[in-house]
Amino acid sequence: MALAVLRMLQTAFNGLRGFAPHPRAALRMRGESKIMYYVYILKSIKDNKYYIGFSNDLKRRIAEHEAGKVTSTKHRRPFKLICYEVYGAKDIAESREKYLKSSDGHKDINKRFKK
Repeated sequence: MALAVLRMLQTAFNGLRGFAPHPRAALRMRGESKIMYYVYILKSIKDNKYYIGFSNDLKRRIAEHEAGKVTSTKHRRPFKLICYEVYGAKDIAESREKYLKSSDGHKDINKRFKK
């Protein structure tokens, strides 16, 4: 099931560079939730800055960003999804998002996706 979702998302977002979904994190251990968590990076076309977020429904969350429903990004629209990662555990996804928002994470993002 998790691999099928992973393949579907890879097909849907074909052509993204940089970070790749992590199949091991996407596979669930017995007893874990069936919910998948996504860490994503959007790039504002307006100001060329990045936004890092996390959600359990990537398509819905990106639609919210594009519709201006997210306070922190509504003035920076439109966006381009430049990468996403898939995780089977919420705490792992949250810690990855926190890292990407740190100064070391920003350096990593800037190296991978030169402006």
